[in-house]
Amino acid sequence: GSTLVVGVAPGALGNGGNLKIYTENLLADSDSLISATTYGDGNAGNLTISARNIKLGALISASSLGDAKGEAGTITINAETLSLDDQAEIRVKAQSEAPNAAAGDLLINSNNIRLENEAKLTAETKVGDKGSITINNNKDLILRNNSSITTNSEGTATGGNITINTENLVAPDNSDISANAVEAFGGRVNITAAGIFGTEFRPEPTDKSDITATSKLGASFS
Repeated sequence: GSTLVVGVAPGALGNGGNLKIYTENLLADSDSLISATTYGDGNAGNLTISARNIKLGALISASSLGDAKGEAGTITINAETLSLDDQAEIRVKAQSEAPNAAAGDLLINSNNIRLENEAKLTAETKVGDKGSITINNNKDLILRNNSSITTNSEGTATGGNITINTENLVAPDNSDISANAVEAFGGRVNITAAGIFGTEFRPEPTDKSDITATSKLGASFS
C-alpha cells in the first residue's frame, strides 16, 4: 500500500509539518495510509485535503500516540463528493494522557457524503476539550451498514461535539451518530437538516440507528 506521512518521532522536540493535498480526484484503497502523527514532545501537523471527488477504503489520521507530549493536529477535508467504504476511517485521536496531548478537530465541507459498510468518522481524546467533528454538507449525508460518526472522550476529557449541517441525513442499517464521555461532560450532537430518515434521537444506544449523547456521569452531563 501507499503512504503519505508527516510525523514527530519518539523523543523528538520539534513540531511536525503540515500535510496538504490538492487534487482533482483522490482514491485511496484499504492498504493506504494518510497520516500526521506525533510520538514525541512536539505537536503533530495539520492535515488538509481538497479535491473534487474523494473515495476512501483507507485510514486518514491525525494522531498523538504512545507517550507523546504534543497534541494531535486537525483534519480539514474539502470535497464535492466524499465516499468511505469497507471500514474506511477518518480519525483524529489522542492516545496519550499527557496534559498537552489533546486531539485535534475534524472538519468536513462537502456537497455529498456517503459512509458505507462500517465506515467511520471518529474523534477520540483522553485530555483537553477538543476532538469535535463538524460537517457542513450541502445535499445528502448517507450512512449505511453499521457506519458511524463518533466522538469518544475518556478519563476527565470533555466530550467532543458533533455538529452536522446538511440538506438530508439518511442513516439506516444500525448506523449511529454518538458523542460519548466517561468522567466529564459529554459532547453535544447538533444537527440541522431539512429531513432526517432512518434514524432518530434516543437516550441510549440500541440495535437500531441512533443519535445519542452520553456520559457515565448521567443524563445531566450529556
